[in-house]
Amino acid sequence: MEKIIEKIDKYELINHIIPGSIFLLFLNFYYDYKIIELGAFYFILLSYSVGIIIGRLGSLIFGKLIFKKLKINGGREYKRYIAACKKDEKINVLITSKNMYRNFSISFLLMIIFILIKYITPKVHFNKEIIIVVGILLLIILFVYSTIHIGNYIDERIDIATNKKSKKTKE
Repeated sequence: MEKIIEKIDKYELINHIIPGSIFLLFLNFYYDYKIIELGAFYFILLSYSVGIIIGRLGSLIFGKLIFKKLKINGGREYKRYIAACKKDEKINVLITSKNMYRNFSISFLLMIIFILIKYITPKVHFNKEIIIVVGILLLIILFVYSTIHIGNYIDERIDIATNKKSKKTKE
């Protein structure tokens, strides 16, 4: 277990495991789930998985929908970002912090949503299977979108590394 923890990247710890753990602890106490009783390995694995979902939701909701629409935070050409990171290593540290704040924000928003769901559920009858299927479909859409997004990101990095003109680069 200690060897696994030693190999965990700082980014993974800050942006996936910690927000996932906090959210799972919330579920554990608010819904009286027995998540903690799974044992340390399974709790960390589940925290990481939930943290990835939280990170993707945060990226989509805050990064793509809210911040971009309001023209807050970002908007620099990716080519300039790459060049700046080579000159200033602090940029990556700051981006890790920014992503951590985004992930905590979405975690707290999800907590509010889950509290509202617990409040509304007794008043309205929901079919449990339909809720699960809808949830899984939303996760599929989220991760397909993320796959396409990261593929575009990789293509752009390849274009920059090989000095090709990127489709997204404005020059």
